[in-house]
Amino acid sequence: MKTPHELFIGYPPDVGHIRTFGCKAHINQRKETIGKMDPRTQIGILLEYDPATKDGYLVYLPHTRQLVLSRDVVFDEAILRGQEKKPRAPPAIDLIYLQRPETLVFALKPDKYKARIVARGFEQDGNQVDDVFSPTPSYHIVRSAFALANQLNLEIHQMDINTAFLNAPLDKPVFMRCPPGYKKPGHVVRLWKALYGLKEAPRAWNITLHNQLLDRGFVRHPQEPCVYLHKDNNILLVVFVEDILIVSEQEGVTWFKQQLSSVFATKDLGEITQPQYIVKMLKRFSMENANSVDFPYASDVQLTSEMSPKTDEEKTKMKKVPYRQLVGALMFCSVTCRPDIAYVVKELARYAHEPGLEHWQAAKRVLRYLSGTKDKGIKSKAEPGKEATGDAFVNGG
Repeated sequence: MKTPHELFIGYPPDVGHIRTFGCKAHINQRKETIGKMDPRTQIGILLEYDPATKDGYLVYLPHTRQLVLSRDVVFDEAILRGQEKKPRAPPAIDLIYLQRPETLVFALKPDKYKARIVARGFEQDGNQVDDVFSPTPSYHIVRSAFALANQLNLEIHQMDINTAFLNAPLDKPVFMRCPPGYKKPGHVVRLWKALYGLKEAPRAWNITLHNQLLDRGFVRHPQEPCVYLHKDNNILLVVFVEDILIVSEQEGVTWFKQQLSSVFATKDLGEITQPQYIVKMLKRFSMENANSVDFPYASDVQLTSEMSPKTDEEKTKMKKVPYRQLVGALMFCSVTCRPDIAYVVKELARYAHEPGLEHWQAAKRVLRYLSGTKDKGIKSKAEPGKEATGDAFVNGG
């Protein structure tokens, strides 16, 4: 049977541009209109077609409540508004998130070996996870907290929550295969709490900690979601996932530690000092007994790519050297408290993909420099009579 169009024109109409009404639509954004860190697509809902063109689509963006007309659109017609794509599941199981969910991760701690079961979250279907955002503070927030503590003569302590993610309940069912060593034919494991590796685990933990802090009288800063204030006990917290920075008088610090320890298994890291981090870094790379030097970068050494390993033997040898780990630790140190090593760290990072022996020696020289300058760093001078406010957490200092 032919349509009126085909009878009148002689050929059937082109319906290749027709899409399912209400399906998920990804609008590709032009590179020149977005930044490097911005998302490449905008996710919306197909509403109608552009009457002026054949291949234009009108898409509604829920997050901005805008209507956008675009030709460069990719559709996922399997997903309609309010629906999710669900893979086939075995009988008696409503939903399976992970195809190969479990793995064992081994780590060598200073005095013991440690193993942890983690989920293979990188294999999760993104359509099955509603939201994974979890806030983290920038370094200017931490420095602002230090400056405020210095101005008001307050204590600065740090606490770590052990296996924090395992305390966070999941808001929807998540199933995975039985971990190695625990096999029951025909059975799977349901996760009631978040597991390390799950995409939604950081957010689940952030919500759990947030609710616990609210129950104890804390208020989240309106501009900085990682900063909490307790007006009655004069406590300021900076939350970095499971690490918490505590700024208060000694009574407030003690009260908060008792409150947190009554809910979670915690580790009291005590007062924060810069030399502690440097000493820990020196021990980590077996440089605690190294002789110190006056400068982090030797003036007669110019790092180049020619110093990278050439032979298979050299490449095999350098694979055993923790060059990337050392550069990462030095980079954290340079960004947070030691800008004097920023240049040499930048130079070392250029060769992280294929470091040679000379690069490794230059990186260890920075450790030798830090070993003799542990007490150097960014100093914050208190100004008597000047009122300290919370505006620092909005303006970055």
